[in-house]
Amino acid sequence: MKIRFILYIILCFLFLNACGDEKFYILEGNIRGLADPFLYITVFEEQGIRTDTVFSKNGEFTYKATSKSIQPVLIFMQDGSAYMTVWTQNGQVIEISGHAEYPELIASNGNEINNLLTEFRQANRTIITEWNDTDDEARKEELMQILIEQSQVFIRQHPASIASLVLIQDYLVKDKDLSIVSDALSLIESPAKDSALYKQLKLMVND
Repeated sequence: MKIRFILYIILCFLFLNACGDEKFYILEGNIRGLADPFLYITVFEEQGIRTDTVFSKNGEFTYKATSKSIQPVLIFMQDGSAYMTVWTQNGQVIEISGHAEYPELIASNGNEINNLLTEFRQANRTIITEWNDTDDEARKEELMQILIEQSQVFIRQHPASIASLVLIQDYLVKDKDLSIVSDALSLIESPAKDSALYKQLKLMVND
């Protein structure tokens, strides 16, 4: 009888912990090559912008916070000179790994948006790496055009994902002809179409 009671208490404790986790999201990171162990995590809230300082030990860190809805979180590194973005929501554990030299290629997994963006960037890893490394402006433009074309393919395949909006923001807006942004936005479906990022991009095109 006593053993059953103890097991019951343990199960209740685990259940309460699991429920409690739904009130938070967690970032678990391992970023190699950090010259500065401090990371600055910026969150956009209704009350304004909040930035928390997190200490990483050998590149490893954990950050726990709350989010009422799916939202972007910026992680600044290298004394604020480089950053990456992850998308978070309560109840999710987002795993982050990569090298500080190439923040755009740092992988993040734990929900559909992060997974799809990581998949896209890993598929175009060689192009992104060369774009970051070259000082040849003509070559940079060629590489960006390739990334724009790859983004357009991705958007047609994932019109309902916020990940498509992120690629529009990261690549398509860099094209001199903003009509390609308008064309891409016309493909977007809900729930991505209901997001704040979609509205921001529409305003940018209409201005």
